[in-house]
Amino acid sequence: MVKKLRLLQCLLLSVVILGAEVKKADAFFLLPPMPWDIEVDIPGNANKVVSNLKAYYRQLQTIKSELNSQKLEVLKKGQVFAFVSEKLKSEGGKNKTPGKGKLQNNAELGISKGGLDEEENFNAFHTLFFTYPPESDYPDNYPAVKTAYKHKAIEYKQDVIMETYLTGRVTEDYLGLVEKTIERLDNCQKGLYTKEEMAEHCVFFGLQMAYIEPEKAEPEGDPENSENPGQYGEIMNAYIVTTVYDRLMRMVEDLTAAEAQFMSAKQIDMVDPINPDDQQSSAEDYLDNGYRFAYNESRTYAHAKGTMLGGDYIRSEECKNGGKNCPGLNEDKAELKNADDTAILGKLQPVDEQINQAMNLHNLKAQLGEYKSQYRKYLKAKEIHERMLKVLEKSDQCTAGFFDRYSNGQGASIWYGGSAPAKANDHDSRSGLSRTVIEEYQKDTTDTILGTKSSECDGFYESCPDGYRLDETNPCQYEDASGKTVTSSTMFACVLDTVTSDTEPKEGDYPKVDFNPKLERMDFEDGTSKSGYEEAGEEIINNREYNDTDFLIDGTQADDIQTDNRVKAEKGWRIGYNHVMELTENGTLQFEPWNDQKNLQSEYLRNKYRNMRMIVKAVDEGMMSYRVAKTQAEKYGRVGPIEKVLPAVTACKLTTDATKDAWNQECGDFSLKNSNPGGETASYSGTKTIMCTCYNSDGEPYSCSKTLHCSISGSNDTGWITGSKEEGCVPTTVPIKYDQRIKSLSGGCAFPKANTTYEASLEDKSGKCPGTWDFSTKFLVQKYMPAVVGSWKNGGGFESTCPGSLDSQTTHLFDNTHAAGRVVASDRFEDILKKRKEVEQRLQSMVTQYESEMKSLKAQLKSTIAARKSHSERLSQATDTKNEAVQERQRSLQRVTAIENQINDLKNNRIPALQERLAGRDPKPEKLQKDLDSILTGAGEDLEKYENPTLAQKIGQILALEEELAYICKKAPEKDKECASYSGKSNQYDPYENIEDEDDIFKNVAELENTITTAQVTMDSAQSMLDVLQDQIDSLSEQIRERASRFAKEYLAAAEQGQQEIEAVNKEFEDKLETKDDGSEPDRMVNNNRRWCKKDGFLGIGCREYSHEYKFDNLKWTMARVMFGNGTSNSEGAVDGELPGIVNDTIDERWFKNNWSQYPRKLSSVGVVRKFVVACGNCMADAGVPDKNEPYTPDSLAQAVKKQAMKEAVDALAGAGGYIPKADEIIKDEVDSAVKEITTVMEEWGVTGEDGVAPNEAIYKHANYAGNGEGDGGQAVTARHYKLIDELKQAEHQPELNAAGIKLEESFGIPSGIITDDDFFAGLPARGAYTVTVPSYGKQPEKLKFDENDGRDYMAPHRPLLNLAPIREVFYFSAMDYDDVPQENGAPSLSTLVDRKYKNTEGVEPVEYLPETWRYLLATPNMRNEPTPKYQQTFVERSYGKDKLKDYINNKDIGGKEEHYRAIIGRAGVYPCKLGGTVIDEGGGDGVGNMSFKRRSSLPAGAVAETCQEVALHKNGVRHLLADHNAKDEGKSKALQGSLGSTSEPMYTNYSELGQFLNGDLKYRPMLKNIYDYLLDENNQDNSIERQRGDLATFKRNVIGGFLEAVNAEHNAQKTLDNNKEDVVNSLKNLCTQLHNFGESVNGETCEDESDSTCADQIAEQCAAYIMDNGGLAKNAADDKYEVDCAQSSGGSYYEQIFCKLNDLKDEAIAKAHQGYSETDSDGTTVTYVGFDSLKGEASATDSDRVKERIQEIEDYFGAFEADADEVSYIQPKATKASVTEDVKEAKANWEASRAAEEEGITSMDNQSQAVAYCPVY
Repeated sequence: MVKKLRLLQCLLLSVVILGAEVKKADAFFLLPPMPWDIEVDIPGNANKVVSNLKAYYRQLQTIKSELNSQKLEVLKKGQVFAFVSEKLKSEGGKNKTPGKGKLQNNAELGISKGGLDEEENFNAFHTLFFTYPPESDYPDNYPAVKTAYKHKAIEYKQDVIMETYLTGRVTEDYLGLVEKTIERLDNCQKGLYTKEEMAEHCVFFGLQMAYIEPEKAEPEGDPENSENPGQYGEIMNAYIVTTVYDRLMRMVEDLTAAEAQFMSAKQIDMVDPINPDDQQSSAEDYLDNGYRFAYNESRTYAHAKGTMLGGDYIRSEECKNGGKNCPGLNEDKAELKNADDTAILGKLQPVDEQINQAMNLHNLKAQLGEYKSQYRKYLKAKEIHERMLKVLEKSDQCTAGFFDRYSNGQGASIWYGGSAPAKANDHDSRSGLSRTVIEEYQKDTTDTILGTKSSECDGFYESCPDGYRLDETNPCQYEDASGKTVTSSTMFACVLDTVTSDTEPKEGDYPKVDFNPKLERMDFEDGTSKSGYEEAGEEIINNREYNDTDFLIDGTQADDIQTDNRVKAEKGWRIGYNHVMELTENGTLQFEPWNDQKNLQSEYLRNKYRNMRMIVKAVDEGMMSYRVAKTQAEKYGRVGPIEKVLPAVTACKLTTDATKDAWNQECGDFSLKNSNPGGETASYSGTKTIMCTCYNSDGEPYSCSKTLHCSISGSNDTGWITGSKEEGCVPTTVPIKYDQRIKSLSGGCAFPKANTTYEASLEDKSGKCPGTWDFSTKFLVQKYMPAVVGSWKNGGGFESTCPGSLDSQTTHLFDNTHAAGRVVASDRFEDILKKRKEVEQRLQSMVTQYESEMKSLKAQLKSTIAARKSHSERLSQATDTKNEAVQERQRSLQRVTAIENQINDLKNNRIPALQERLAGRDPKPEKLQKDLDSILTGAGEDLEKYENPTLAQKIGQILALEEELAYICKKAPEKDKECASYSGKSNQYDPYENIEDEDDIFKNVAELENTITTAQVTMDSAQSMLDVLQDQIDSLSEQIRERASRFAKEYLAAAEQGQQEIEAVNKEFEDKLETKDDGSEPDRMVNNNRRWCKKDGFLGIGCREYSHEYKFDNLKWTMARVMFGNGTSNSEGAVDGELPGIVNDTIDERWFKNNWSQYPRKLSSVGVVRKFVVACGNCMADAGVPDKNEPYTPDSLAQAVKKQAMKEAVDALAGAGGYIPKADEIIKDEVDSAVKEITTVMEEWGVTGEDGVAPNEAIYKHANYAGNGEGDGGQAVTARHYKLIDELKQAEHQPELNAAGIKLEESFGIPSGIITDDDFFAGLPARGAYTVTVPSYGKQPEKLKFDENDGRDYMAPHRPLLNLAPIREVFYFSAMDYDDVPQENGAPSLSTLVDRKYKNTEGVEPVEYLPETWRYLLATPNMRNEPTPKYQQTFVERSYGKDKLKDYINNKDIGGKEEHYRAIIGRAGVYPCKLGGTVIDEGGGDGVGNMSFKRRSSLPAGAVAETCQEVALHKNGVRHLLADHNAKDEGKSKALQGSLGSTSEPMYTNYSELGQFLNGDLKYRPMLKNIYDYLLDENNQDNSIERQRGDLATFKRNVIGGFLEAVNAEHNAQKTLDNNKEDVVNSLKNLCTQLHNFGESVNGETCEDESDSTCADQIAEQCAAYIMDNGGLAKNAADDKYEVDCAQSSGGSYYEQIFCKLNDLKDEAIAKAHQGYSETDSDGTTVTYVGFDSLKGEASATDSDRVKERIQEIEDYFGAFEADADEVSYIQPKATKASVTEDVKEAKANWEASRAAEEEGITSMDNQSQAVAYCPVY
């Protein structure tokens, strides 16, 4: 009986569901998580469900009493109990709805194919069971045929009763899956829980039911905004109801049909069938019209009234005596023996008819209030639809207006594709975007808005979401245009994928309850009792708690439902967003750029050009200077000292050599007597004899010889040759003197060398570097750079062989200087890139480890889930087995009872009756004897005529039944008390021998008990495993969640730390390039090998070492502070002073210091004599060879030349204007020029970042940028950039750079093929395309190529992001999003926000949390990889900077004040607006409680003049149209703000859009956070003005989304109206039919032939239409007057007229029953019927129990009418005054509850059905 109570609970709830209309549930709570878009609107509100149970209770009394309290009276008739479980299987063995068979057409019976006409079925029923077959068909044995006919009818009745019972029983089992959830839902909807308890008990699939106190009034009219007269209320979550909706709906249909069938069948044996010849028209002539049965399509029940079938057919007297015309073999003697009473019963028949008439009138009048209630609901639906249509019209206009404002007046063309539809809800006539979005919305929601008015397969699907499965036993079926039934092969209902519920009651689960048929009281074993359905339900429900996933096959999927609903909640908004973005992208809509977008673009350009400037500044000037100095030095061509000296010093012979020449010249004819040519002095002497004329003493000549002497000597030290010679016969001494000194640049000596032209070369012919000095300055100058600077080695000295090429020399110089500690700015970016690589590898290692761990955990989880599902299926299969066995056991035990009853009936009734009829008769009637024998022994059966005789046919019915008892009960356990007397017995035969019908075969109870026990063991085992596995799943799921959460935190922290490390290294780089805060230039070069000590610590005892830093990194500073110098001064003058000495010293070191001896030798080898004296008047002094008295030697000459050459070389290289400083100057000029060019562009665009400098508006215009492809620009910004690139490539000193092999595009790292960047890139570090800078840097490509972003800073600027529509059009962030995003101390997780939501949800397309502009501004390390990381930093590598972003958002110049943002947020996009002449604004506040509406004198500048849609003026304040109202008790209204303050706040347009969402600390804007917290607080669920103000201020609405909400609201209001109208029309037709049956006509139309069902239907339709067209049953939805004082009534409404007419007709019928009446029949004869008051005495005089029983029943009816004079309860057959008195008490309570619930429902319909147009003022 406990389960019967549960069945009734489900049944009652299902009736409530069936009375619901489908419409959209669109409040704060998410839509119910049913497949796609099924929504059910419970009438009124959720609390109305329970209240309606009371109202429907009366209507279900018949079903409840008959289906749940049958005691299997079929057993009393002695029939075999046939359990028809297999009949509950449809074709193919699949389950079908219990008790529901397939309708078959039968032409013979007049039933058409698919026909549901009640007349057809009624007459078929009459034909089968109330009309004998024609005698002509059975002329030989017609009496036997009539008897068999009668028995078949009785057998049919018994079968129907059995099937009815089974329908209830099996349906009860079928509902086992959902009953527990319904019990909880029921309790929650009754409001039996406190708010705290609801939080614990009322969570269904993750959705928390709200605790709502319903309001009861409807809104006042709104003079300013009459189209919005009501308030919007929250819709209670109907999730569980919708889950079981379809299945319960079918059950109720079937139960209703079963009930009607039962009510019909149970009266079959209460009357005798009529002869077919007696029929004059149809069964209606013989049966009471009140007995008609059918299932009403309007979802209401038309109950069989159960009246006694009347008729004037009386058995003939002949039958009393067994006459020949009576059945000779009639076995109904017991029925015929009381035929004498029929006369008095016949006289009472007219009384019965009047009582039945009065009872029907009474019940109709009791039901009349429900007709009015339904009509009021229809009127409210009509009112709501009219309002929703106006909302749709306004929303349509506002959407078109929005497009008009931003498309240069093209709004109508865009939105309508031309002109607006004539009616806003005529969507089929729409074109343009408005049609497109409806089509998309329809597709996504499965609503049928366009096309047919209603979907043929609403509620059926091709696939189901997680947790559901397709019920392939329930396909969609509908009739096509031709009336043919179409069954879909792809569309099915979705049901929960559940585990089978154990239907066997467990001891202790529930208290045992004896549930009486009327459901008035339940008596518990403990002696307590409770009355009423609610208390019983509460007692049962509170016994256990259930989990939402108790019955799911895979319980892990339930959490996906919430995400599914978040997606659906923003579907309309998302459609709007997509189309606005598309129209913006293609230029149809044009918006001004956001301030955030402008800031992003200007900051991007500032970073970009600043990076370019730093790249230029970062060039290694020293290396570039080397190349210039080297190539320029090679051009040195000045004549050096050796060129001037060498001709002279090689023109003269050595003095000692010249002495011989002088001898030969002067004394050549002398005979050399003595010579000394060696040494530094040479001498020669000799004589010669000459013949002279001599004079003797006598004076006489004579030939005589004379000897003359000649002597010469020369000194190398003096350069003079002197001597004398004698001449003449008279010897005269002639002096000899030759000056062998160098007297001029050509020599000028006495004895030059034979060839006086200098031809000898000092050039080093080897071509090697450093080579041998050729005594020229040119050599030193030209060779110095490669041989000294380019060959310098770290640690001192030079390479023995110079690097060959200029590139090699530069590389050598770079490497060695860096090895020596030289660090310049460009070196830093290598450090940065290395740091970046290090960070990336570190993060990748984390990811790899995490993925490995997660893969392992997920594999375990997948395996465990699969195991759980396997055990779930095992549990389900075992439960199925057990349930089947339990049912079979119950069936067998019931069979035992049935057999006992059957045996008892045979023994006590049938056998004695046969024996009595056989007694004294001879011969014995053969048929009777055979019947007796077949019962006792089976001997009476002619077995030969049976192909397969049964056991009963073989051994007799009793023995066969006993054998069956033994078989069923053999070894049955003691608990099966039905088998107690038979468990020890064994059957000797197979009791089911040759029994083919499975329904007639029963199983052994003991075997079934074993099956149950085995199945229970399996169930317990499976459940134990499920518990273990679920714990493992929970644990693994938690581990996965925890690991994912921990990894996300660790990864993001590591990424953030890595970025900080990169930025720290980058700062060192940029510090070497940017001007210091004090305006001084940075130190560009560091020598890490030169350290200095800064005293530190206490008393300066400690020492901290620092590297020396220097202002410049050019060549001279590199030489002076890294390579050669020992100085540490950071003074440029000091370096300039040191450089010549460095050059001089390094020349000496490179060529002379250790290799001098070669040079004198080389001079000697080219003709420089060993000693010579210069005396040319200092003609060579400027060559370093002055006159002097001492001789020069090759060595001294070499020294002198070297000295002079070095002096000249030092001056040429290091002097003022020397090659080294000049090269430094050239490179600096180029860098400074490039920096200036870049700065000029920054100044032009206003992106220098200097205070007070506003960006140029041109940078925000998309037309000023080229696309993302190759090209030279052509747009202002892009073209200027290309021009800048060209300028950067052009050198100030182009010849010098060309000579040095320097191209500025290479030196500055400008890549070839400049195109527009495809992202907002700013490098960290700023770096050029250094793979092409080998000539500048001397570095190898593999050393510099780190990533693909080298040189990317030079790409043409990325165009600004798309100019977005106003923020609410493109940013959606609901309270659920807020709840979903992790936060800490009010700061949301930026890594979550810049990522996509739903990205890990299977089957859901990921969408962005934020507009793209914000994703860039808030870029932070995140887990977004698609396929490359995105939004890790604002400018790809470089962050925006939190401090900078904070300054921007908090910038007071752009509206950064908190109060400004409060106003902007609070205005919700729709304020200020106008209500007539009043301007309403939202003042904002710190939170929801402080937000308030205010009055202002006029619209502020920039506001769109729009009418307020959400509020209406109310006295001195406003009423919010979407908040719950209570017009009858204004003090309780939650929709009012009593007074209005004033405000004059402007329309803040110059603000950070991001500032609406986050403040400068990147925390939620305080006001916004307060709103979200308020909305999520379960204590703030009242639908008040405060909640609406807060909720609408969040970011959930846009114009197209608002339009689609309006479309949906109107569409569902139309569907609700259509459903209500259909219900009302059908109910009015039913009412009219009943009135017509009582002989009344509303519109005066009647049918001539009352049996003409077609006419009757037409009259009913005309009657219903007439009532609808002429005021209906209520004046309006507020007409709550149900009681009518007929004495005072004017009869103004049809309700009043019908009410009073029914009252009069009932009184008339009761009066006729009491007093009698007369009427005229069809032939004009007056017939008088005696009343009960007159018949009572006559009837009482009889001793017939039947007559007395009938008299008592009539008196009971009169008492019942007296007990319920106000017609508040339903009077049923067998009613008594006492029973009705009790019914009236309950009925009155139910009536009051129903009316209260009705008022709540109508008000809630109003509150729930509110929607307003979204008409933004932007």
